[in-house]
Amino acid sequence: MLLYNRTKFKVINSYKYLLGNSVQQNFALVSILQEIMFPYNMFAILVTHLRAWDKNENIRIKQINKLFYNMANDNNLKNLKINKIIICGDLNTNPNSNCVKNILDNKFISVFDISKESENDGNYTMVIDTVDEGLKKLKYDYIFINNNIEILNKTLPINYLDFEKGLPNENFPSDHIYLFTEFKFCDKNKENVYDYNQIVYDHSLNYNKTKFDKNKINYNNNNEKYKNINDKQSLKEKKESNDNNNHDNKENNQIEEIKLNEIKENNTIKDNEIINNEK
Repeated sequence: MLLYNRTKFKVINSYKYLLGNSVQQNFALVSILQEIMFPYNMFAILVTHLRAWDKNENIRIKQINKLFYNMANDNNLKNLKINKIIICGDLNTNPNSNCVKNILDNKFISVFDISKESENDGNYTMVIDTVDEGLKKLKYDYIFINNNIEILNKTLPINYLDFEKGLPNENFPSDHIYLFTEFKFCDKNKENVYDYNQIVYDHSLNYNKTKFDKNKINYNNNNEKYKNINDKQSLKEKKESNDNNNHDNKENNQIEEIKLNEIKENNTIKDNEIINNEK
């Protein structure tokens, strides 16, 4: 999810990069925004969430390569000559991983210090309480910017969380700590263009789009399958409901018929009493 101030910015375009070849794949949300007061200032924000768990590091490497492959072939960014780019999100990997290295190789810098793995430098974004290793503080969340953006302010609410035993908990409902950064666009030179032709990614990986299309069809077929199941379930429930209603109506009709018969009998008795009295 990306939230923005509509009084200051407007969205020029928004779309997704698919980051895998499976139905349950991760994606990056791409939004191109423009400053309302300074229309020449346009920038792109890429928000992503890579696959979790340590065992999936190879998948994350492919996902981040796919992200830069998409960037290198993104005509929206190229045609608008977007040279201010922010990449952020939960990468589920540590700072010395190949995923982070790939981002740095593409001329991005991290807003927060990722030069050390130590938890004592105050730049961790997760606190988990493990059975084997006790309390672990991890750096899994990042904000990266290119050199056309200047950092004015940044905040990481570590002091508040130092006394916590693990996340999430009753005081902090998320398992990740938020990152806050205030930016300034320092580039006013239109010639300072981000060179998309120089984007680094692993060319040996297969980026065949037909795989996505095939999986998309499979996904739609699965949806149709579940839709049919749901439709059958709905028809069954509707039939049961109708049967129940018919049964209730039948019972109500029988009750009404009994009442009518009682009224008729009472009327007959009254008529007989009147005749007897007349005699």
